[in-house]
Amino acid sequence: MNPLPNYRLCRPLQAELFSVTKRLKLKIPAILTNEPIIYKMVTLFEIVPNIITARLDKDAEGEVEIEIKGTPDNIEKGIHYLKNLKIEIVEQ
Repeated sequence: MNPLPNYRLCRPLQAELFSVTKRLKLKIPAILTNEPIIYKMVTLFEIVPNIITARLDKDAEGEVEIEIKGTPDNIEKGIHYLKNLKIEIVEQ
């Protein structure tokens, strides 16, 4: 059963049309734990996220396990964006 049956996208996302899925473990530096980094990656590169686990504390290093779906090009751009922020990434 779909918990959100009345919600529909106006148009299909590129991520849904030509999708690749990757599962990542992110180690986020303490200085970035209050920043909307996943939101920015999603909106900049049309990536669909699924957060599996997260441990984030203010002013402490955090960890997020995330599954991301998108076009191969957008996935690579999103990963590059995270690496530029000095986020350690382990592909699983």
